[in-house]
Amino acid sequence: MISFFKKPDKFQRELKQRLKDHDFQLGREVSPDVYEVINGAMSFNLDTRAARLEYESSKSTETLDDILRTLELDFAAKYKLSVFHNAQRFLRLLIMREEDINEGCIYTDFVDNLKKVITFTTDDKKVYPLNNAYLKKWGVPKDVLFSVADRNMCDIFRKTDLRVSEITGNIKVMEFNTEKEALCASLMLCSEFRRVVSDKLGARFLLVAPSLEKLLAVEDVTNNIIESFGPVVTEEYMKSENKLSTNVYLFSQSGIAVAGRFRCTTANLTE
Repeated sequence: MISFFKKPDKFQRELKQRLKDHDFQLGREVSPDVYEVINGAMSFNLDTRAARLEYESSKSTETLDDILRTLELDFAAKYKLSVFHNAQRFLRLLIMREEDINEGCIYTDFVDNLKKVITFTTDDKKVYPLNNAYLKKWGVPKDVLFSVADRNMCDIFRKTDLRVSEITGNIKVMEFNTEKEALCASLMLCSEFRRVVSDKLGARFLLVAPSLEKLLAVEDVTNNIIESFGPVVTEEYMKSENKLSTNVYLFSQSGIAVAGRFRCTTANLTE
């Protein structure tokens, strides 16, 4: 642990707490501002010099946050993703726009320009696309990864608070309240999603997902009704850092289709 002969300063205390929040332990100081960081049987050397300079000059922790994010990824790669057996419970499905997908991602088509992407996470707050190099590393078929990730997403979906209420005209709407906000819109990827929502809203229902954190289902209604959601959908889309879509999707027994599109300039619905 930190030397008894050197009293921890404010930056060290901040670092120690941040590491604890990420399930890491602050070990010995290897050299000035280079610390041993421990998680179970594994340890890493963490260079915090740049983070300390920023913290002491402006009290900002932006560089420290970046360092800890990289540390999480390193740990995941060295341990949690080292073998498929360890990695399974960390796999998730993430819905992404085609233009946001980088080379090397593992994905398949979903609807329109939206894709179903294999990702991993250590806390369900930060979700990272999995590189296709792991298909070779693990020797596991692509469809197995999708099956495992779907199983994990269904577990999250079952624990999600599905709130059904009525708006003007006795129109039923369903909200999805989950602590896993980064995965909220991705719940629509679950194999159980359509069946569960249909039980409450009918065999045909509409869905809007302006950002990764927002998802709303509405029983199948005419365009003049769903158009009232336009300002809310476009506002959420424009302000979000994780934009998804201003489309309205129709879920039915025959599949998923685009029922209309909100234009951000006017929030009007078009076919």
